[in-house]
Amino acid sequence: MLEIENIRIAFNEQIIMDDISFQMKDTGSIVILGPSGCGKTTLLNIIAGMTHPDSGFVKLDQQLVENPTSDIAFILQNYGLLPWKTNLDNVALGLKIKGYSKKTSYQKSIRLLKQLGLEDRKYDYPDVLSGGEKQRIAIARAYIMEPKLLLMDEPFSALDAITREKLQDTLLQIWYHKQVPFILVTHSVEEAVFLGKEIYILAGKPAKLMARFSNPGFCISDHRHSDIYYNLIKEIRASMEKYW
Repeated sequence: MLEIENIRIAFNEQIIMDDISFQMKDTGSIVILGPSGCGKTTLLNIIAGMTHPDSGFVKLDQQLVENPTSDIAFILQNYGLLPWKTNLDNVALGLKIKGYSKKTSYQKSIRLLKQLGLEDRKYDYPDVLSGGEKQRIAIARAYIMEPKLLLMDEPFSALDAITREKLQDTLLQIWYHKQVPFILVTHSVEEAVFLGKEIYILAGKPAKLMARFSNPGFCISDHRHSDIYYNLIKEIRASMEKYW
C-alpha cells in the first residue's frame, strides 16, 4: 500500500504544494491532472524519493520512502535510455546492477521485449527507434525490475495521437498481466479517463488536490468508445474550469 501524508514543499520560501494526502490500497492506477507548473512532476519526485518534502511523508508497504529504491520504477517523458547501449542492454541494466547474471538478465529481457513486439530490435540502439518504440523500451526497462509501484511523467505526450493510443493500450495490457499499480501525470483528460482507475486534479497556489474522481469504466472492454468514458471526460472538464 502507498501512503502519501500531508506533503508540503516550498522553494525560495514560497509554498508550492501543501496538504497533499492520499492512499493507494490496491493494484489499480491514479492519474494526476493539473496545469503547467502546479507541481505534478515534483510530487512524483517526492513519491520516488528523489525530492524530500518540507513536511509530511511517503510510505510504501509501511516503509518510509526517503531515497530512490528499486521498488519504485520511474518512466520519463524523454525515455531516459542510454544511447551507447543496445536496447537489450538498456532493458537488462537494472537486473545486472541487482546481481543477476548476464545470461539470466538477457533471457528475462528478451521475453519481455517479445511481449512488447520489439524482440527484433534488441541489438539496435535507441537512436534508430521511433518515439513509440523508445517508450516501449522504457516500459520494458521499468517492468523488468518487478517494482511495487510505477511512476510515469507524461510518458506519451511527445507521440502522435495514434501511437499514443496504441501505447496506452499496451500499458493496460501489461498492467493486466503484471498487476503493478501506477501513478501517471498527464495534461490530457482523455488519457486520464482511459488509464486512471482514480483521477485527481492538482491545482491552486499553493497546489492542492482539488477534486477526485472514480472511474467505473477503468479497463473495461471498448472503454474508449463508451458513454462512461465520454460522460466522465465532460464531468472532469467542467471541474477543471473552476481551478485553471
